[in-house]
Amino acid sequence: MKRLLFALLLLLRLSVSPDITAAQERWHCNPSVSELTAMGLPVLDIRTVGDEEPTYTTVYPPEGAFGIGSRATAVPARMVMLTQEDTLFDSGEYAKGASGMTIRVRGNTSSRGLITPYKIKLQKKADLLLRGDDEKFADKDWVLIDGDKLNTILGYKIATLMGMTWTPAYEIVHVVLNGQLRGVYLLMESVKRNTRCRINVSKSSGYIFEQDAYWWNEDTYYKSIANRYYTFKYPDEEDMTQQEFAYICNVIDTMERSFAKGSYEELIDVPSFARWLLTHDIIGSHDSAGSNIFMTKYDDTAESKITMPLLWDLDSSFKYPHLWSSIHLEWGVFPDLFLSPNPAFTRTYIDLWNEKSEYVFEEADAFLNSFLQSEKFRSLERSRQLMMKLFDRDDSTWDEDVRYCIGWFRQRKPWMEASIQEMSKETGVQTTYSYPTPWDGQVYDLTGRPATRGKQGLVIHNGRKILHK
Repeated sequence: MKRLLFALLLLLRLSVSPDITAAQERWHCNPSVSELTAMGLPVLDIRTVGDEEPTYTTVYPPEGAFGIGSRATAVPARMVMLTQEDTLFDSGEYAKGASGMTIRVRGNTSSRGLITPYKIKLQKKADLLLRGDDEKFADKDWVLIDGDKLNTILGYKIATLMGMTWTPAYEIVHVVLNGQLRGVYLLMESVKRNTRCRINVSKSSGYIFEQDAYWWNEDTYYKSIANRYYTFKYPDEEDMTQQEFAYICNVIDTMERSFAKGSYEELIDVPSFARWLLTHDIIGSHDSAGSNIFMTKYDDTAESKITMPLLWDLDSSFKYPHLWSSIHLEWGVFPDLFLSPNPAFTRTYIDLWNEKSEYVFEEADAFLNSFLQSEKFRSLERSRQLMMKLFDRDDSTWDEDVRYCIGWFRQRKPWMEASIQEMSKETGVQTTYSYPTPWDGQVYDLTGRPATRGKQGLVIHNGRKILHK
């Protein structure tokens, strides 16, 4: 009863029409499409052939690896996108190569969440985000991920402000699958080579690859000389020749050797690596292995450098305002870059902070305060109440989430300013916490005696000073 009264009071505060309030009283966790469109968000109404439910098989890691994976089967379907006034898109009934679509469960750990993520593959290219230029934006591949969260929306706003080469575009929608409401989703562009609007690499000789915690759930992967595992988005596994595979694996090993040598500027686009990490640091991502570390190489020429063009999984962001992002000092390539005898990466990271921080934090605050006044916010607030009922859970309101992030940024900025001041452009002095020491071999203190891993104080590695707190 208390939850119902709270929902009704909130709806009144948001000036919801009496018709919508009355409809909510009738719902039993499965409103009609017309009732959903009345809430203000577009609705994806998906019907699979024979009402077959998209399912997956759970896959467990080999010894020494971690996580729980999934392998899913694509199911043919039709999808219609509607608002209260219009039908925005209709894929048509499924006909292979001509119309309709397929839908399958995507993700690994996320596939077992309350909001099941999906991958959509249209049989005919279209721009599901309806941006008015199908020639530029049309594609077959799209994804649906949990949209009842502020962190992904806000994280992508920060990525855009930071000038990432590509940030996936999205629309917030309700998804109805085979007559059942499945939740609020982000309908998004997928990570894919598309030179017009997504990732720009050469069709004939370009590469998109990922340092991947779930390498063991792919048919093709590579274990590098630094014991990191990489998987490949482009070319597709089945299309990659042995020669292409050997080439990109050699590129990866050469990159990893270059960190200790200090020669990495010849091989990587340093600003893109610094921008990627600084963006994760600003939003405080707390899942290093799940950060989706995508890299690209435009073509197979020596002039083409490895770049980091995008951020992807931002579910773990905006949690701890007084900690680095976990990827800052563990698991990825960044510990090696900070500890390299060449301080170019550290200098670029600091310079980028000095250039961007005031602008990014001011714009983030303005975005959040403007969002509070938007119709999209009011639609999401109404939907949040429905999601609480659908999944029988108590949750914060969108208003509370937005105000939390406003306060979070106000704590984050001074902490980052103080922490970055402890870095040195020339010596690479780097503040750490209780994370694992990100280097191999013995470490020595200033007296020349072996230092215990994790010991507090100043240690020297590869001629560089590291302040260990």
